[in-house]
Amino acid sequence: MERLKVEFANSTVPVNFIIYFWTFSADIVPFELKNNLTKERLVFRHFEEDEWLLVRCPIDRNKDKWSKWEAEAKYCLGNSIDINFKDKDIGDGKTVIFLPMNPNKMNVKGDFAS
Repeated sequence: MERLKVEFANSTVPVNFIIYFWTFSADIVPFELKNNLTKERLVFRHFEEDEWLLVRCPIDRNKDKWSKWEAEAKYCLGNSIDINFKDKDIGDGKTVIFLPMNPNKMNVKGDFAS
């Protein structure tokens, strides 16, 4: 997560997303960062027992629209991909990534591997 924070802080191009995490890790803590260059914020917050959302969105966002999208991400109401890294020796969490209705409009760049 630390590398993702650094990449966000150094970003010069805005990229919006909502990622749902299901994890048991006690090492994960909520945070909120702002990038004034891209006019975005990156928020990682807990919403139920072992469920988290990582949201990258405009600082001045349409609250109604983003609240709806976050609710869809929380309760799997949209398109999703379930990724299980089969890392049971590290932890048994899963990551679900929610894609836009039109995947052709996605523009994701970067190498987030350790």
